[in-house]
Amino acid sequence: SCVAFAQLTDTISVKSNSFYERYFTDLSENPLLISNYKIKDFTQTQIEYQNKDLNFKRRQTAGRSEAFKFSTQGIYNYSPKLRVFGNFDVTKVLEDDLGFNFSSGRTENQLVLAPNYFYAPKAGNWDIQKYNLQGGATYSFDNGFKIGGVVNYTNEKHYRKVDPRPEILVHNIKGKGFIGYQYQNHLLTAFAGIGKNTEEAGIMYVDQLLNAPTLEDTFVRFNSGYGFTAFYPTYYKFLN
Repeated sequence: SCVAFAQLTDTISVKSNSFYERYFTDLSENPLLISNYKIKDFTQTQIEYQNKDLNFKRRQTAGRSEAFKFSTQGIYNYSPKLRVFGNFDVTKVLEDDLGFNFSSGRTENQLVLAPNYFYAPKAGNWDIQKYNLQGGATYSFDNGFKIGGVVNYTNEKHYRKVDPRPEILVHNIKGKGFIGYQYQNHLLTAFAGIGKNTEEAGIMYVDQLLNAPTLEDTFVRFNSGYGFTAFYPTYYKFLN
């Protein structure tokens, strides 16, 4: 379901607002490029639910998953010179029957996971929570100069509910600052950005006796692995 509100005379598609989607993407990439566009205030809030039941899958893909997501985004013009935009979303994912994998990666959209990770054959259920916050603003001066900025913060927690019990914490933050000068129909812009990505993982046992080499299902193993084999110098074809 989706609720959308905008000060437009045209009809709004409730399922997806294609009119604002393109502008919101451009604002996130470089807000100065469309700072002169006359965009009306816009707010969209939606709730999503997704269910997957996979009868045929790879071992490191959940057999069944449910995802609940709440998101809201908007563009607001506080004056002809100042525009503010942003979005916030929170997602909760419940995964069932996921084996071997202790990392945040999944084999649903890739052939194999990256090497060098801990694993155990026993399948388990996962509880995943994701939060994403993005905000930005632009300001135009009378002398033709423009400034803007975009900040994005992501926080994730992945937790497996059965021994061994990995807990993965992900923190990603990045920001970009923009400066530009408008001369007639020409705009010159420059920007600089910085970001930091952190992922921490730990493995805990409620019953320490389960971490014994004789217990094949619960004993934690380490898979070293190694890169890939290239068949052509251009790396056009390779084998993991």
